[in-house]
Amino acid sequence: MYRGPHQSQRELMDNEVFVFGRCEVRVATREVLLSGAPRAMEPRPFELLVYLIRHRGRIVSKDELLDKLWSFDFVTASVIARAIMKIRKVLDDDGDTGELIKTVHRTGYRFMGEVREKAVPAPVATPPAAPASASLPSASTGPSSAASSASVPTTLALLPFENRTGSGDLDWLELGLLSLVVRDLGAHPRLQVSSIPSLLNALQAVPKDAAFADRADDLTRLLGVRHVARVEVHGGPLRFELRCTLVGEGRTDSTMLAATGLPNLGRNLVRWLEARFFPGEAAAEIQADAGDSVLGRALQAIAEQKWTLALELLAAVLRLEPQHLGAQVERLRALVALDDSAAFELGDALLARLREEPNQAAEAAVHFELAQAHVRRRVNDKAKHHLEEALHSAPGKAARESVIATTLLRANIAINEFDFTVASALADRAETLCNGNGSVFDQLRILSLRMVIEGETGSMVQAWTHARRAAALYRDHGVLVGQARAECNVANASASLGHFRMAEEHGEAGLAISRSLQVPTDSAVSAMLLCGVYRQLRKPASLARVLSILESVDTGDGPRNEGFRLVGRAHYALAIGQIGDAAWKLSQAADEAAAKGQEMQLHFVLPLLAGALIHDGQLDAADDACRRIASLTKLARDRNLQGALWHSQAQLALARGDRERAIALLRKGSDVAPLGWWNAHARLDGAWLCIEQGRSVEAVELLRGLETWLDEHPAGLAVAARLAHAQGRSGEARAAHARLAAGIDGALPTWLAELGECYEAQQMTELPFAPCVVTWM
Repeated sequence: MYRGPHQSQRELMDNEVFVFGRCEVRVATREVLLSGAPRAMEPRPFELLVYLIRHRGRIVSKDELLDKLWSFDFVTASVIARAIMKIRKVLDDDGDTGELIKTVHRTGYRFMGEVREKAVPAPVATPPAAPASASLPSASTGPSSAASSASVPTTLALLPFENRTGSGDLDWLELGLLSLVVRDLGAHPRLQVSSIPSLLNALQAVPKDAAFADRADDLTRLLGVRHVARVEVHGGPLRFELRCTLVGEGRTDSTMLAATGLPNLGRNLVRWLEARFFPGEAAAEIQADAGDSVLGRALQAIAEQKWTLALELLAAVLRLEPQHLGAQVERLRALVALDDSAAFELGDALLARLREEPNQAAEAAVHFELAQAHVRRRVNDKAKHHLEEALHSAPGKAARESVIATTLLRANIAINEFDFTVASALADRAETLCNGNGSVFDQLRILSLRMVIEGETGSMVQAWTHARRAAALYRDHGVLVGQARAECNVANASASLGHFRMAEEHGEAGLAISRSLQVPTDSAVSAMLLCGVYRQLRKPASLARVLSILESVDTGDGPRNEGFRLVGRAHYALAIGQIGDAAWKLSQAADEAAAKGQEMQLHFVLPLLAGALIHDGQLDAADDACRRIASLTKLARDRNLQGALWHSQAQLALARGDRERAIALLRKGSDVAPLGWWNAHARLDGAWLCIEQGRSVEAVELLRGLETWLDEHPAGLAVAARLAHAQGRSGEARAAHARLAAGIDGALPTWLAELGECYEAQQMTELPFAPCVVTWM
């Protein structure tokens, strides 16, 4: 950047040259020479080496290094050891006993070399000339963005380029040429450009026919950017013109650029935008690639998620330039999206190449894609390794969006492993990265993450609050993609707290949105959730309607789709009293989930299967189902699953006539399970059995805090009526029973109908006992 003749202390430091032994380290140019020959060193190890040299008079602790050099990465001290190893390799400094860098066991590191230091004056740069362009009139109404603090990155969203050439063959410039420009702009350390996926998500919430100024305002709000650019491409085939309008921070600028080819036109736009944002700064040289036009078409296909077509186009690029790094990274992305095992071989080859030809951004991207590939195969250890390396490799000024995405993927793995301490710390880190200025989509991802963490750790009210806030954000900003899942999250959290009317409302909203958008996976998830809600509410007619929708949904994943249908059919069979048929379907679903390694699906299916087998009289088979629950690898860390196991075992004890053991197991389940589904079921069933034993005081204790369940759930209404009757409040008992009878489809079970007659007659003795736990009535 052009500064004039005066240098700051920071600049003097950046122009230091350290000489020790055969080595020379040039900070300004980030060069390492060994005996006069240049040696390649990755950026983060280089920064570590310079830090150790500058603090060579003392031992530098690992905590200090993590704080100073990895402050925005959630990593462990092992990254320092790897960076030290890379430094020693470049400097020919041998192992822990090396002469230059000393390892101080369990403490840190100290630079031991004798350093001769000199500061080299930085050359005075002249401001570069702006790229040749025919500028349109500029309507400047505010201060230049160059006046902004250099520490605050400039943020930009580029709208899809508009093809005004009249040639349909050039439609690839809409997202393809845009992707090339985003790639080149992303190389600037102080410029952050919204990714194509985030842009496309945001555009779905922006009226297409709105004026550009209005669309820019909407994108500024949704994406958390300060500038938005609109680009039109005219002319061709020999000469193209590009017209760009840039708005932001109270200023509007326009320009017209010309070039003989579309890739050159894109490069001219990059130069103009960099000169506009950073006047006086020397323009970076942008390398022209022979295959850029074909690469642009491939990037268009990737943006449209046409992965097979993208692979074909990338193959054409690589035939022209076999070592084209960008094309190889995009090929890796397409292979991962297609779940092709060839991704692993390509990823390893790229990492080997990047060790010889360091490129931080490319290395971080490769590690991230490999992490996603391992997540798909549930190989979490390798996924975590690659995510840690992605954060370690990311440039210090890496795009906030990509770092947040990496952090959140790592947090999701932590949740899957029930490591909620790590997951919560990662959510905090993602929120820090947003710093109150992240996009709406970043905020929504973090809210969803916090909702799961709070729900799994027992803070269900907080989880419900997060879910409702996320759904409100979707609605307030008009963002439809993802809103169906958000509505389902609210429905699920509401049901866990006993708010079943709200669960029904939000579940139906999620299903309607997903169907209107024709998103099969969201439709299947919404329908599955509603099947469970309507079974709980004893509404088989509504359940049958939703099940017919579930049966018609094709998610494209045959086995998973069939698993959804099996569970939906089982819900319906349970709702109409066909318990044996439900047990058979749930057994199929459990076997399929086990064969596919879907352990989280087993957490849900196996307790339901155990209950169905018990109520069908298949107690030995139910014992086997309980043993399968006990063998699940995450049982020790999943308190909800533990609660489900105690509940299943309590039902077995009751079926075998041991009521006291059943009550004890239900109490244990209510103590273990966090507030939510299994906690409420244990307390409702335990309270019912206590009332039958004449222990109403214990029942009242168990029911404390379950007011919504007692008001809205059929089993809750049954317990409320039974308790009121036992306490001599016959009017309340009759009212609760009447609400129960009116709220469900069909007739009440015989024993429950007989209890209603006892309430009417105010009969206090010889009341019928429930043949099962009340939540399975």
